[in-house]
Amino acid sequence: MISAAAVSIWPSASLRRFTSANVPAFDRTCTVDLTIPLSSDFDVAVTKYFNSLDGEGIPLRLQFSGMISYRDMRDQLQIARIPLTTEAVGQLPLALVRSLRNRYYPGTAWLRMPRAAFERLIEYKRKTGLPSWEGAFDRLLDATEEANRITKRVR
Repeated sequence: MISAAAVSIWPSASLRRFTSANVPAFDRTCTVDLTIPLSSDFDVAVTKYFNSLDGEGIPLRLQFSGMISYRDMRDQLQIARIPLTTEAVGQLPLALVRSLRNRYYPGTAWLRMPRAAFERLIEYKRKTGLPSWEGAFDRLLDATEEANRITKRVR
């Protein structure tokens, strides 16, 4: 049983996620599905990084740790540690990442803003009675465009 794995998305060690999997008994090799938490709101930096890629995949480094339980030649239960230096390198297909993002977050993008600006936007949305964030942004942008048109005419 492998009890833990850390997944790093290059180029930054700060883009690291932890996951775990119990691997059933096997002889020599096996394939295991490993769920890696990569939600769209993970971080704006990750989203920008993914969007900037035009290659075939997102480089991954999987670092393993934990224990392996096995039976020796005399059928005695043995436990061995997986060294912290054990790792596997591969790529997460970029087309897969984009298709999943489009499936679960179709036609959307994430926006990070300071909390104070967000609080002001919430208050504006509440005061104007707008039912959606899109409505609030549209009204603010429309008002800005109208103000710009008026300013141009006055000049």
